[in-house]
Amino acid sequence: MTKRPDVVDMAIAAAKAGSYLIYLSAMPDWSKGLCLGQDPDIWFSEEVGVQVFAREICSMCPVAELCLQVALADPSIEGIWANTDQEERKAMAGNASFAIDADCFEEGIHILSGTASTLAAFYGVTVRTVVRWKEALRSQAIFASYLGLAA
Repeated sequence: MTKRPDVVDMAIAAAKAGSYLIYLSAMPDWSKGLCLGQDPDIWFSEEVGVQVFAREICSMCPVAELCLQVALADPSIEGIWANTDQEERKAMAGNASFAIDADCFEEGIHILSGTASTLAAFYGVTVRTVVRWKEALRSQAIFASYLGLAA
């Protein structure tokens, strides 16, 4: 039996969890982040007043949503990210994104771009299986937006 591609497994798992995939190579344009030019230590301070200041900056930041996706994708990230601390992000974990790398992203595009019959022969599965894989991938915004589809 041929193993289902990782990107399909992740798309299915994300859908079951009510979550979504993000492609971490498509990192936010940090140059627009309001954290730039700030003392990096404020994002890791134990002092309540400093944390409040950091959160105020985050609350106005144009890349906060993408920043939060990155922080949710990696539970080991510490400090204030997108107006949340590590404990708050742990509590949000049920809605966390699933991060995929460049290889998974490219494989997803390959599957969505190929014909079902060609892919079925390549992966050693039925055409119906490939159609299901395509449906799972199209349900994820990163692939739908890449292909110009509504998610």
